[in-house]
Amino acid sequence: MAKSDTNNYGIHWDDIANELSFIKQHKRYPIGKKMLVPIAAIVFIIVVVSIQWVLTTQAENRLLNMVILSFAFLTVVVRAMKLWNTLQFQELPSAKNTTDNSMLISRFLAEQQVLSDVHARDSNIFMVQSKEIGNEEMAKKEIMILIADNNRILINSHYSNMWWYASSPRRRSDVLAKKLAEWLDTTLQPHRSALS
Repeated sequence: MAKSDTNNYGIHWDDIANELSFIKQHKRYPIGKKMLVPIAAIVFIIVVVSIQWVLTTQAENRLLNMVILSFAFLTVVVRAMKLWNTLQFQELPSAKNTTDNSMLISRFLAEQQVLSDVHARDSNIFMVQSKEIGNEEMAKKEIMILIADNNRILINSHYSNMWWYASSPRRRSDVLAKKLAEWLDTTLQPHRSALS
C-alpha cells in the first residue's frame, strides 16, 4: 500500500513518531504550519463578518443582511468545528499495555481483512488508507491512524484534501472504529471478568 506523503496537518507519515508524545498527551495532532492557512482564513472571515454585522445595523435592508451574515458566520463556525474535530483522536479504553494493544489492533485488522501499514520506527502506529475517491485533480483518501498506548487505543480519521469542501463524505472509519470498540469489549470481556 502506498504511503501518504503528508496528512492534512503537515505531518509526514515517517515523522509521526516524532509527534507521538504530544498526540498521546493531548489526544490531537499538533497545529503545524500547514494548519495556519485554514486558521487564518477562518479568523479573517469571522473579522469580515463581524465588521459587516456592525455596518449592517445601520443599513436599510438590515434584516436580510443580518440573515445572510448569520448564515456566513454559521458556515464558517461549522467548518472550523469540523477542522478541529479532524485533529482529534478518539480514545478507546482497554485494560492492556501498549504491546498487547498493538497485538489487538493487528489481530482486529487481520480479522476484518483490512490492509494497513505499520510505522517503520514505531510498531505501535498503524495507518489504514482507503482507495482514492474522485478524479485525479480532486482525488482524496480516507486515512485512519491507530495508536496503541497503555490502557487505550487512539484513533484519528480524516480525508486528505478536504479542507473547504461543503460536506465531507461519511467516514467509513467511523464504522471501523465502532466495530473495533465492540470487538474490544467482546475480546476483553473474559479478562475483565477475571479481574472482578
